[in-house]
Amino acid sequence: NLILSPGTIVNLDQWHGYPASRRRLLEFFRSTPGSNVVVLTGDLHTSWANELTLDPLNPEQYDPASGKNALAVEFVTPGITSPGLGGTTLALVDAARPYNPHLRWFDLVRQGYLVLDVTPERTQAAWFLYADVKQPTASEERFAAAWSVASGTTRLTEESAAAVAPPAPPLAP
Repeated sequence: NLILSPGTIVNLDQWHGYPASRRRLLEFFRSTPGSNVVVLTGDLHTSWANELTLDPLNPEQYDPASGKNALAVEFVTPGITSPGLGGTTLALVDAARPYNPHLRWFDLVRQGYLVLDVTPERTQAAWFLYADVKQPTASEERFAAAWSVASGTTRLTEESAAAVAPPAPPLAP
């Protein structure tokens, strides 16, 4: 839920356009603490790691320094070929940082994919992004960021690398 300025609706096709539904869902998360809720989103064609809260600007409902009272986390995966929001939007989002303490990380420009690694201990999202998918010489993806949430918490933690893939199981004879 990106806030450009308090009270400003950014996109009616996202959470801003459905405030009652958003509130009901987040209230449900609040009424079921410790339920390990991770929201996966992908229609924005950009990359985000967010802590979800009813009101990120209300210190009684959310503490951005500790993540206290966050209700869940959200990982947003970019499109591989669909364009992101572009460089002009980056300036708007950067200017709106004070209104969005719940946004832990984002990339609005590069395309790529997200790898989700789920274990009993934590869930990690790792983003792999391309410099420019239109250029064949720049088509190698690069690790961009990884964020995880420990089981039983709602605080995102930045990680320095993507989880190592487990070995493939043996093929049946």
